[in-house]
Amino acid sequence: MNGVITNHIMHADYTCIIAPSPSALHKLLGMCVHFAQSNFVKFNESKTKCMCFKPKNWSSLYIPGIMLNNEPLSFVSSNKYLEMIVHDKLYHEEDIMRHLKCLYARGNMLISRFRKCSDEVKTKILKSFFSNAYGSHLWCRYRQSIYKKSVMAYNNIYHKLFGVRRGVNISAIYVNNNINPFRVLLHKSIFSLYNSDNSLIKDLLCSLFYHVSSSITTRWNQVLYSWQDICRFHHYHPVYVFMYIYVGIGVCVHVFVYVLCVIAIFIPIFTLYHVYGMYISEIQIYYYYKFSCIFQTLTNDF
Repeated sequence: MNGVITNHIMHADYTCIIAPSPSALHKLLGMCVHFAQSNFVKFNESKTKCMCFKPKNWSSLYIPGIMLNNEPLSFVSSNKYLEMIVHDKLYHEEDIMRHLKCLYARGNMLISRFRKCSDEVKTKILKSFFSNAYGSHLWCRYRQSIYKKSVMAYNNIYHKLFGVRRGVNISAIYVNNNINPFRVLLHKSIFSLYNSDNSLIKDLLCSLFYHVSSSITTRWNQVLYSWQDICRFHHYHPVYVFMYIYVGIGVCVHVFVYVLCVIAIFIPIFTLYHVYGMYISEIQIYYYYKFSCIFQTLTNDF
């Protein structure tokens, strides 16, 4: 990624091994086993899971079994890593539902304990417990109905905690109490990750994958910038200039090949039709002349 090999991510006792093929994953796991034996570390095979990210056209691709310490590892379609749910199709609806449950759990706890406090105390408590939407900056593939449920949950908790009746403009109340709405929290979380000093994040943001084929790029641009800024950025960025040239050349090549295929198909058909038409014309002339001679002989006999 951006010229840097990134095949493992470690945080505390969580370890994620990334490999482009099953054979490469076997080699990396072998290195892990060798390191564990040398440093008296033991891996838990029952908690270790494998996940394969397949392209759309290769969804039926066979994946061989993976072994760790001579124990087979199970393949899963989704798994929780660092309290976030990762899906092999890169969908984030399950993680949004996880966040939705956490919102309601924390909200019900605050409502039951601090409902009779003053608005100033409620505001500080709400900022402390709801100022961070963990994992929301990575949401990019989901249905809008699922995302709106999180926004509604945030608003419902505010309604219940502050005793705001239905039908009142919640945005004006957010502004008066200096509380960020859920969309602002999402904007801040994305912006903080975008400006992170983490070397892995910097390599990702500088890679060609992020600028060309990553779905998270579209989502971040929609949240952080207006459409005018996005068009201006795309117009002048060298990566997008290269992409436009590449796509233009590809389109020209495809049109040229298509024209050649059409010519290669229709020239033989036209030739056969022309030859067949000449042959039919000669047959028609022959039978016309023959029938005219027969008709003339019959008239002479009569």
